Amino acid sequence: MRLFIAIDFCEATRSQLMSLTGELHRGALSGTFVDPANLHLTLAFLGECSTFEADRAAAALDTLTFPPFDLTIDTLGCFSNHRKRSGSSNSPFSRGWRVAPGVVSNGKENHVSRGSGNTWWAGIAPNPDLEALHAQLTGALDAAQLSYERQAFKPHITLGRKVRLRDGRLPGDLAALPIDIEEQVDAIHLYRSELGRGPGGSPRYHLLYTRTRRSVL
Repeated sequence: MRLFIAIDFCEATRSQLMSLTGELHRGALSGTFVDPANLHLTLAFLGECSTFEADRAAAALDTLTFPPFDLTIDTLGCFSNHRKRSGSSNSPFSRGWRVAPGVVSNGKENHVSRGSGNTWWAGIAPNPDLEALHAQLTGALDAAQLSYERQAFKPHITLGRKVRLRDGRLPGDLAALPIDIEEQVDAIHLYRSELGRGPGGSPRYHLLYTRTRRSVL
């Protein structure tokens, strides 16, 4: 089974993220967009695991202690598939363009590459509590001798993949839209991922275990 550990979102946050996705979809020639139920913030991807390893992962979550904290989703960005294939870094910030509303960092306003399309995501503002939780989680996974995908932690929420925009430009409404979405984190979750059926089929995520926040007194 394929496992990952993630933060889930409340309905209000999910609705706001889907508004972003809807605007992106309306401006796209093609692409695969994330199902609303599947929106999440990945903390660790464990990949293929046995039932025994899934139990160890749940036990690792039980060792975590963290207070509830707020995070802010404040950025819309993309990385391009052709740069990914060329072997550049797995960080979305270093292998693509970091996008503020209406501006792409290569200097071309609202302009992104075409070709085979880009992966678009919503980014998280710097957050020490989130960084501390991620560090504590990876430490617990290491202690449990569990393998996981190791790369620089650049938290983002995938909205769409292989997205080709009309004229290679962001829709005007989306380019001008300020992004400021608040979410309180008080739990993290262990999921099993089941690949979708057929071309473009959405994966199905099955909740295996939830660790609610627990502070050190």
